[in-house]
This record gives sequence, structure tokens and C-alpha cells, in this order.
Amino acid sequence: MHAWSIACRSLARRPAFVATVVLTLAFGIAATTAIFSVVDTVLIKPLPFPDADRLVTVMEANPATNRKTSLLAPGRLEEWHLANRTFESLSGAYWENVTDTSGAEPLRLAGRRVAPRFFAVFGMTPLAGRLFADDEERFGGPRAAVISEGLWTRRYGRAAGAVGQRLILAGTGYSIVGVMPDAFTGGSIDVWLPAQTPPAMLRIREARFLSGVGRMKPGVTITQAEADLARVQRALGDQYPATDRGWSATVGGLKASRVGDYQRALWLLLAAVALLLSIAVANIAGLLLVQLRRRARELAIRQAIGGSRAQIVGAVMREVAVVTAIGSMAGAASAFALVRLFAQVFATVPRMNELSLDLRSLVFSAAASGVAALVFGLWPALHATRGERAATLAQAGRGASAAGHGMQRALVMAQIALSVVLAASAGLLLRSYHNLARVDLGFNPGRAIAFHVGAAWDEDRARVGQLQERLIAELEQTRRSSPRGRRISCRRRAPRCVTR
Repeated sequence: MHAWSIACRSLARRPAFVATVVLTLAFGIAATTAIFSVVDTVLIKPLPFPDADRLVTVMEANPATNRKTSLLAPGRLEEWHLANRTFESLSGAYWENVTDTSGAEPLRLAGRRVAPRFFAVFGMTPLAGRLFADDEERFGGPRAAVISEGLWTRRYGRAAGAVGQRLILAGTGYSIVGVMPDAFTGGSIDVWLPAQTPPAMLRIREARFLSGVGRMKPGVTITQAEADLARVQRALGDQYPATDRGWSATVGGLKASRVGDYQRALWLLLAAVALLLSIAVANIAGLLLVQLRRRARELAIRQAIGGSRAQIVGAVMREVAVVTAIGSMAGAASAFALVRLFAQVFATVPRMNELSLDLRSLVFSAAASGVAALVFGLWPALHATRGERAATLAQAGRGASAAGHGMQRALVMAQIALSVVLAASAGLLLRSYHNLARVDLGFNPGRAIAFHVGAAWDEDRARVGQLQERLIAELEQTRRSSPRGRRISCRRRAPRCVTR
């Protein structure tokens, strides 16, 4: 303890040096730890489902068109489920946003229609209530809904009585039977409804609109599962040559599908921040080297009165450890704030709802701090204590050595090299952004609005068409009454209106 108190008193005599090192190290550790938390959450950790490595996406593919993938037809999904040998379960879903009119005001909800066995594929249990019963998943069965934890919290205050209440969607009542945790979809969905596909739709083999998911049996690989579904599809091609011949199947990891194109960008970002930490470490090493050169006489006297090189290096490293501990704690505290900021700013990145500064991130922070301490502390300490005692004391009296200047020049060169790499990378990113911003869109986006009129599969098409006509007429009336009236042009199928 006496040796550590000496180290603290020594640092107290150099407050400017300590403050500079702590702030520099804290900045580097905070940025690196926060970005590592993002990479760890999105790319490294398994999905938050039981045996998540067995979850896959399933799609149709046509080898005749370079294996162009396609969504699944519901009838073919059922045939695959019954005839395969490698899956415990296969299911699918499609997006269908809905408007709930059961409350005082209409509420727009992000919804998904799900095929039978959908929740069984993922193996997660609801927070409250239950999942769909078999009769609720059949055509003409009872109308049931499972809501998300987010909707349960916002609208019902997490009350247990929410289960059993009704949603009014497109004039039809749906009874809430369960609540799924936000970890299930990351808060992107408010409500799940059974697809209840009509028998006639099951017979339309070209009706491809389901995103397929599956859970493989234990020990089955993606290659084996894909070959198994290809076998099933070949048999269907013989049975239905007009619609199924030439089609096959593709199977891919669910995690890879969700992460998508973010993988490369996140690894590049982590590498860039690691370079930034390396520059910070080089700066601190340079500062420590200057400090040790100023303390050359003190170190030489310690050697002259019998202190071994190991003892002197140990004394310097104790000071380094104290500064590193303070900087690391400050960096970890800052990383907490950065992680919360990243979760809000990058909310569209997959799995950001799972982002947190957990034990893995703190272990990474501690490891990065330890490596940094060794790099910026041990190397200058060994360099400052090499040589014979008399020569060292003589050199201390004359000033810094040429070797000391050589080491400092090497640190400066390393900092310049790393800075050039970062600057060049930033320049390339800015140029790419500039090129994208200058792409000619063919219209002035400042004078354009876009909207979508959604409808369920079973809604009255004539009524939906009338709604679109009325909406367009009201927009046109607004245009005429405007003092700067401009022409409005619309496309009927998916209305996108442009004012000119």
C-alpha cells in the first residue's frame, strides 16, 4: 500500500499531465467500448430465442433465373411442412398494417398476419396470456390477436386485464389473447393476427406473399435443410409441372438475414474507432516519454542508490495503473451515455432494442484499458531505465538523449500514419455521400409528398377505391384553395402525389 501511496503522491505533483492522460484515455475507451457494444449486440450475440442457431429463413427460388428468390405461397408452405425431414416446424408471415377503432381515437398499428405454427418456430412464451389456438388459425375460426409489449405498455399500462379486451380492425372485432415481449421483434410490430388463409387461396400456387421461417431439427445444417426442401420441391414439380417445375428452395440463417448489409459497416466502424484508440494511446505514450525524460535525474538517482531496473519500472507502472484506472472508469461511465445515445440515433439498425452495456462490454473495456496501459506505459518505462547507472546519471545531467528523441519521432510517425488512414477513410465516405446526394431523382423532392392507403386482403375493394378517390379529391380541393395553387398528379394503385 505504501508503494501505491507514493505513486498517487507523485501523480498529484503533475495534475496537468494526469488530467490530459485521463481525458484522452477516457475518450478512446468510451468510444471503443460503445461501438463494441453495438457490434457485439448486432453481430456477435445470438438472437434472443431458444436455440437461435437453428432458426432460418426459407424462400422459394427459381434456378432458371439465377436462383432468384421469392416469397412463399401459403399452399406450398404447408406442403413443405408436411413432407420435409429436417425441420421441426415451418411457418411464414406477411405485413399488414391496421387501424384500431376500439378507442376514443383511431390508432394505426404495425401488424403481421402469421401462418400456423409461427410462434412455435421461435419457441418464445408470451409475457401474459397465451398464443393462438389451433381453431383460431383456421379459416373462419375465432378472431384473435396477440399484441406487443410496447402496445401493452402504451395503451393498457401493462394491466393484466388487457388480455381479453377487443380490438376493432376494419370493422371486425379481435379478442386479445396474449402479449409478446419486445425482444421477439425489437418493438417493430404492434399486433399479430392469424392469417386464416381461405382454402381457395391455398390452391393458388402462384400466390407468393409469405416470408418463410423455420426451426431445423437438432444437428441439421443449413445445407442439409436446403437440400431436403429442394427434394420436396422437385416432387411437387412433377406433381404440378405448370407452376412448380424448375422451382427450388433457399435456406439462410435468420440472424444473417436480419443483420443484412449492416455487418460490413459495423466492422469498419469498430476498426475505425480502434484506430482512434491507437492514436490516443500513442499520444499518451508520447506524453509519458516526455515526463520520464524530465524525471531522468530522479530515475538515475534511484538506480544509483541501489534500486533495480525492475523496481523502477514497477514504480512507473504503478503510476500508469492509477491513471489508467481513473481513465477507464471515466470511459466506462461515458460509454453508458453513448450506448443510450446510439440506441436512439440508430434505432433502425436491427437488434438495437437489445443494446446495453453489459458484462461482456465491461470486460472488453477492461481488456482494452490493460492493453493500452502496457503499450503507453511499459514501453516508455523500459526505454527510460535502460543503460548503466553512471551513464544514465551523466545523461540526466546533460539532458535528453538522441535515443529518446528517436523514440518520440517513432511515436509521432505512428500517429501520423494512423491519422492518414482515418482521414482517407473519412474522405472516401464523404465522397460517397456527396455522390449519392447528387443523384438526379427526376423530380424536386421538396415539392413532393408520398402516402399509402393500406387495406386488408378481405376488405371491400370498392370501398377502398372510393376512399382513395375521396382523398385525392380533397387534396385537389386543398390545392385549388392555396394562394400558390399547384397541380397535383397521382398514381392510383399506390398513390404518390406530387405538387408542382
